[in-house]
Amino acid sequence: MKCKNCGAGMLDSDQFCAQCGWKVEKERRCSDCGTVLREGVKFCHACGRMVGASEDASDKRRISLDLVKEQATLDIPIADIEKNILQETAQELGAVSAKKAAQKKMEMAEAKSERKAVKAAVQSPEQRRKKKVYKEEWEEEDWDAEEADVNEDDEDYEENSHNIMTIVSVVMALLIFVIAAFVVFTMIRKQPIKDYGANAESVQEETENGASDDEQAGSETGMQVIGTLTIVSNVNVRDNPSTEGTNIIKVAKAGDMYQYCGKSQDDNWYIILLEDGSTGYVFKDYVSAE
Repeated sequence: MKCKNCGAGMLDSDQFCAQCGWKVEKERRCSDCGTVLREGVKFCHACGRMVGASEDASDKRRISLDLVKEQATLDIPIADIEKNILQETAQELGAVSAKKAAQKKMEMAEAKSERKAVKAAVQSPEQRRKKKVYKEEWEEEDWDAEEADVNEDDEDYEENSHNIMTIVSVVMALLIFVIAAFVVFTMIRKQPIKDYGANAESVQEETENGASDDEQAGSETGMQVIGTLTIVSNVNVRDNPSTEGTNIIKVAKAGDMYQYCGKSQDDNWYIILLEDGSTGYVFKDYVSAE
């Protein structure tokens, strides 16, 4: 909202202008219909209610206006009313007749076009015979061409099928050959190589070496090898058959194997041959003699 005096902006709730002090004049509205009233009028131009009058006075004014309108309607002559009715009826009939005429014209145009189409379709017997002959010749030529194309397609298909089958057969044969070769190679690798001559020679050499070692150890110590024993649990190898006043030469581990040349006088100690050719004593409870 703006001030009518200076044009400054104002709020809707302001009563006076904050710039010039002009008093704000609110717009008057009709208490009946809410229309904005013009300045200096006594009645509402929209509903006819008296400005500032009570509801009873306004109702009376409205009733009087309604009576005036009814009276004006009653004063219209009957002849004028009949004339108006006749004019409206004539207008409606004219519109209906015009619609029917347009529809009939459209139907006539459609019938005319159908007759032309039928006339164009009707031909003389000679023209129909010529057309039929031309059609038969054209159909025969097309049939021969189609048959030739079909035969060519069949030949091409058979040739292509034969080539495909040949390629597939070769590929399958190669694949089978590769698989068979792989299987044979795998089986050959899994089988151990048996060389009985080499095994016999190695066994003989070991036997000879063992005998020579036994003979050498026995000759060095002056004692004869009786057998072999296995250490059951870790045990001390001593220089004499006793735990008192003797020296520990080494510790024999469980699972070690030694050759023995005899036993002590009380049969509690085994005399074994050591790696350096010397002898030592181990207690019988810690060994298993063969």
